Amino acid sequence: MKVDLLINNINVYGKISVIRELSCKKAKQFMPHLQKTRDTMNNTSLFSSLFITSILCLTGCSGTQNSGADIILTNGYVYTVDDNKSVVEGVAIKDGKIIALGSTADMLTYKGKNTIVNDLGGKMVMPGLHDMHIHALDIVKPDMCDLGSEVYSLTELVAPIKACLDHYQALKEETFLVLQWNPFEGNQPSEQLPNIRAALDAVSTDQPIILQGNDGHNGAANTAAFNSLVPAMTASTLKSVYKEYKGLVATNALGEPTGGLSEQARDLFTDNVISKKRGSNTPSKDIMPRVAKKLAKNGITSVQDPIVSNHVLNHYMWLENSGQMSFRVRTAFLADLEANLSDNETLDVDKVAQRALDEVISLRGKLIHSNYIQAVATKIFADGVMEGNPYAQPPTSPVAALIDGYRQPIFSINPETGNASIQSYVDLDSDVCKQVLKAPKAFDEAKTIATFKDDNGYYPSQCFKNYGTLNHNEGVIRSYVAKATKAGLHVHIHAVSDKAVQLTADVFEDNKETADALGLTQSIAHIQLARTEDIKRLSDLGAYVVFTYDWASPDPEYDMTVIPFVDNVKNDADLYNPEHYYYKNTYPFKTVINTGGTSVWGSDAPVGSRDPRPFESMHTALTREFGGIVLNPAERLDIHEIIASYTINSAHMMSHSDQLGSLIVGKTADLIVLDRNIVELANSAQPERIRDTVVETTIFNGHIVHQID
Repeated sequence: MKVDLLINNINVYGKISVIRELSCKKAKQFMPHLQKTRDTMNNTSLFSSLFITSILCLTGCSGTQNSGADIILTNGYVYTVDDNKSVVEGVAIKDGKIIALGSTADMLTYKGKNTIVNDLGGKMVMPGLHDMHIHALDIVKPDMCDLGSEVYSLTELVAPIKACLDHYQALKEETFLVLQWNPFEGNQPSEQLPNIRAALDAVSTDQPIILQGNDGHNGAANTAAFNSLVPAMTASTLKSVYKEYKGLVATNALGEPTGGLSEQARDLFTDNVISKKRGSNTPSKDIMPRVAKKLAKNGITSVQDPIVSNHVLNHYMWLENSGQMSFRVRTAFLADLEANLSDNETLDVDKVAQRALDEVISLRGKLIHSNYIQAVATKIFADGVMEGNPYAQPPTSPVAALIDGYRQPIFSINPETGNASIQSYVDLDSDVCKQVLKAPKAFDEAKTIATFKDDNGYYPSQCFKNYGTLNHNEGVIRSYVAKATKAGLHVHIHAVSDKAVQLTADVFEDNKETADALGLTQSIAHIQLARTEDIKRLSDLGAYVVFTYDWASPDPEYDMTVIPFVDNVKNDADLYNPEHYYYKNTYPFKTVINTGGTSVWGSDAPVGSRDPRPFESMHTALTREFGGIVLNPAERLDIHEIIASYTINSAHMMSHSDQLGSLIVGKTADLIVLDRNIVELANSAQPERIRDTVVETTIFNGHIVHQID
């Protein structure tokens, strides 16, 4: 082979890698050509790279390579995620770096007396996974009452919580916190237990009890908890003292709380409930090694934690100082923007935003030096979630802000299954509803409400159009993003609904120039529902879209809590109508890519499950199918797009793609070995087998941190 051919190859593989991929015998053949052209090559830096690398290779052949590589993987399907999606047989690792890629024969030339050689027998190797939205501390269960996301009717829910209360023997004056309640599946009422408040009262009438939903946005309280507030929360105080939380507290037709809580309303009942949930009282030594082990077991070597507070940062710092760190983390400090749910003209938005930023900056300043922790990002909630409650009387609408507002569906309950079905809709333009809107106080007495319900089949309160709400005053959000960007923070925004996505695109556009000048990435999480024009704007802005792919799995029971509030669903069979706004615009995985955007993966664990479930999410991204139902096949991704979103795309988002995200000579050795070839399974119409993929080996920074014997 001539030198000019060698130089052409450099354009594909890079200056240093090309000769290191050669066998020593071939390197010797190239040496005379390099020496002969030493004085004639125009690109002296290129020549130097080739010349020096050849010497290194030859030196290794001549004996100074006696220590060899630390780890060699051979006879595998090594999916590199380079620009060409190259596949090779093996990889050699030394001192935490990839030193060679290529054939098994070439890799074995790097073998020394202490080298670990693993014959993969055809198994797949790929870069370590990046999880760009995971609450890592929560993926292991703390020693607290935990319902494990199980599905219970309200009657069935009583016994496990009673057992927890007996086991933990909480003091009567303490609020008893129950984790991982499933707010969207189960919870069917009964005549004796018509709502979640009644179910929790059946557990205890004098012990304040708070359920925390497994979605991180919903909760529930019993009467003792409502009465523990000063003043107690009632229909009357919800109109006065707690009026800012209207819409975040579920009520019956009379306005009395029925137990359900959303967003900031949960924090009224506990002191910093998120911190309590995230193991603030658990010593680092009892939680962090378990976190590291579980991430490694799932093949996850880089994460972004989107809710980091002081104690969470302390946990990460402890893990690194202990020498047990087996993943890299970007900490997105949660901005405390206070409630600020209303458009209050007297609110000093800049003051609120600056106060939140000062707290974040102080946390960032705690981390003076770290090899594995990037304390460089901040997180805000633009909105909440889109699930309503069809079992409530009247049905509770979703809280996330929707541009066109929510419909008012009328549900029926199947007496045999207890499940909700769509029956019809309230005509908000009817003469009856116009009467309610004209004189609402005439319809707020129990007798009047009952008569109205008997005559019309729905409640007077259902005559009001509900648009949901942003999680904070819009001015506060805009001010904080501008200040945080100028302060050099990567901004990460939770946005589920179309209104929140629209606002996120606005604020990213407003601060794009500053972000680019400072080398910052802007990212948005979830996007359950969005208009295509806003997706296109996000793509044009270069924003990273973090999807929890598994959420696009169709589930009629769950979807009944969302879709009928958005679209006019004729009946249960019409739930997945391809013409519906929701169907066409939900979880737009492919639209992001088609408009030039960048999709990345984030599990959002423990939402739904404490397990990150990376390969279940891959399966859903490929199929968007469950139980024979497909949720908009046009938004499916192919396997190469999916793998990129777990690896190189996320590495770009974390600003370390020069070292991670693909398997290229010179990059850091974060990689995993799988028990099956997910590329071949996807391409041979066997995507269901991807769900059960097992990570057999995880290598972090060149060291084996997980291995199945």
